[in-house]
Amino acid sequence: MDLTQLANLGEFISGVAMLVTLAYLAVQIRQDAQSTRFLAAQGMIAGQVEASFLTATDSELAAIIRKGVQSEEADSLTPQERHRFNSYLTGFYVQVDFAYHQHLAGQLAENVWNRMAQEIPLYFHAPGMARWWAQDKPRFSPEFVDFVDRQVATTEAPEIFPTLVHEPTPTARTGGD
Repeated sequence: MDLTQLANLGEFISGVAMLVTLAYLAVQIRQDAQSTRFLAAQGMIAGQVEASFLTATDSELAAIIRKGVQSEEADSLTPQERHRFNSYLTGFYVQVDFAYHQHLAGQLAENVWNRMAQEIPLYFHAPGMARWWAQDKPRFSPEFVDFVDRQVATTEAPEIFPTLVHEPTPTARTGGD
């Protein structure tokens, strides 16, 4: 074997090694992306579970949220209750805003985001939630605000509000606006 053949063989082996390395890196990148999506989903789910446990174990907070969501009257909550209601919702929806941006960046699994997104407009049709959103939406990213507003505009009010409130919506009770 002459020097040219050895050089060609070396280039060939080098090319194969480079392809193997690139394949390995592609697998690692895909696994890292999957891990990132998994951790993002885990964080979002943990936050939702924490919020659920909080309302399940704090009957006063649960009553405040129920009253705040349902109420058509701005003064139905005391100032302290209004503060707790606003704080709870702001904390929860800051997390949803973050999840929205993770979804847009491809860092949150589609099924996790879809599950969160389908619940967003349900509560925003409730009078107290609509009032809270109108007042507090400047606290959130403009992209998330646009998303929520579009979702609410294109989704009908449910017959009942899941989880927190099991009473007909004002629209459902009166037969329409």
